[in-house]
Amino acid sequence: MTPDAFRALAVMCEPPDESTAIIADVLGLPSPPTPEEYTDLFVMQLSPYASIYLGVEGMLGGEARDRVAGFWRALGITPPSDADHLAALLGLYATLSDGLDSEHATTRAQRDHARRALLCEHVLSWAPPYLHRVREVGPPAYQAWARMLDSALETERADLDAIADLPLHLREAPELPQIEADTLDETLVAILSPVRVGFILTKRDLTVMARQIGVGLRQGERKFILRSLVDQDPLAVFQWLKGEVRRQRQPGSDTIRQFWHDRNQRTEQLLGEMCHALEQAASNV
Repeated sequence: MTPDAFRALAVMCEPPDESTAIIADVLGLPSPPTPEEYTDLFVMQLSPYASIYLGVEGMLGGEARDRVAGFWRALGITPPSDADHLAALLGLYATLSDGLDSEHATTRAQRDHARRALLCEHVLSWAPPYLHRVREVGPPAYQAWARMLDSALETERADLDAIADLPLHLREAPELPQIEADTLDETLVAILSPVRVGFILTKRDLTVMARQIGVGLRQGERKFILRSLVDQDPLAVFQWLKGEVRRQRQPGSDTIRQFWHDRNQRTEQLLGEMCHALEQAASNV
């Protein structure tokens, strides 16, 4: 895919403006997204920041963002304030791709190495599960955008042979700890960290869970909502989460996807053990 095509894909995960409809048409999307659709998807449900999906606490910023910003600095570029935003990362990838055919061989090799590192370490490390969820919960325009971007990234990965070793983000991420009653708050934080559990839990998912298991929904941040649901019916919550983890599992077709698959599988196992313990406790009452 051309650098300009990546720039166009990058624009689509930024707030819509007067140019968005033109770019959506050029990309062949079914319709331009509305500001309301943008806000619901990229602000309320699936914010497009790498640190949320790669960070230990599943929150914006932190060590994951610092690591991304460090990559910009290694290239001699002052990182923007949103250095880990998907649009910024795709724009940087496009910049590194500009002019490769006409440059001196040494420069091309250096840029090719930088492109490979950016793609593997800071984009492919989280984009596949993220884009999978966008295809599930986004409106038609963003579903089509996610399919197009996922395909483009996979093509780039194959062309650059980008994945050999597991990215540092993933190598250093701890998995979900054994679930215990006295460490429940820590467990809930971990469940909201995609890199630790191998799946992505959105606010909309929590709303669906509350409706399906028949408990009240209290509005707030995801941790607050999840904790309130657990307080009402812990067994039902962990059973629902176990099913959702399994539902989101994707095949491990390369090193990175295998990491997410294995994390997902381990999380399902731990949630199953917690469900069994809660069932045993209930039967002994």
